[in-house]
Amino acid sequence: MTQIAAVRTIALGGGLWSVTVGARVIEPDARPTTPGAAGTPAAAGPGVRYFQVALASSGESVAGVPFGYTALAAPAEVAAPGQVAAPQLEYGVMKSADASDVRAQTVGQFLTAYLVGGDLTRFLTPGVQMTGITPAPYTAVAVDQIAAAGVGSDADTAGSRVPDDGTRQDVLVAVRATGGDGTRTPLSYALSLTARAGRWEITALNAAPVPALAPVPTTVPSSSAR
Repeated sequence: MTQIAAVRTIALGGGLWSVTVGARVIEPDARPTTPGAAGTPAAAGPGVRYFQVALASSGESVAGVPFGYTALAAPAEVAAPGQVAAPQLEYGVMKSADASDVRAQTVGQFLTAYLVGGDLTRFLTPGVQMTGITPAPYTAVAVDQIAAAGVGSDADTAGSRVPDDGTRQDVLVAVRATGGDGTRTPLSYALSLTARAGRWEITALNAAPVPALAPVPTTVPSSSAR
């Protein structure tokens, strides 16, 4: 296998999940590689095959996120999953992180401590506990873009000021993390921030971005006359 990626995840309830993984597999070719090497398989070009596996989440979790998952059985090879429309998210347009955006500053400092190393507690809301990745996989982190929940509201444009204490905001950030060899890896994080004492603090590193709420009907069906 040369490349593996999860292509579909289905929540089955009760802590059970069905995950379909696509894998680029180098298929053996029955043709000989060179004259006189009859019967010696050669490597053909990679093809994509799909495997489905059932997982059960562990009983322990932090902030609703399980510590781990256990496969319930060996994978099953399946047909390619059909095309599924990407869900809408509850964020405004991704914008370049401005130097005056205090949210981007806080997120950048927090993710630097999380991915590069440092004290996380100074960036966390009181009572929230997190640990950084050990050993640290990167040497630097830069925030490229940020989007806030609340399309068309002040929540998406008021990054230069910190609102009243207790105000909470969900943000989605795109960052570049630099490895020890200089390679830059694009990453994205969904975070919940809470304002306190004139600054933003990290309340949660969410397992997934916030999905958009279904639109509420603007008309009420009229009842039939009796």
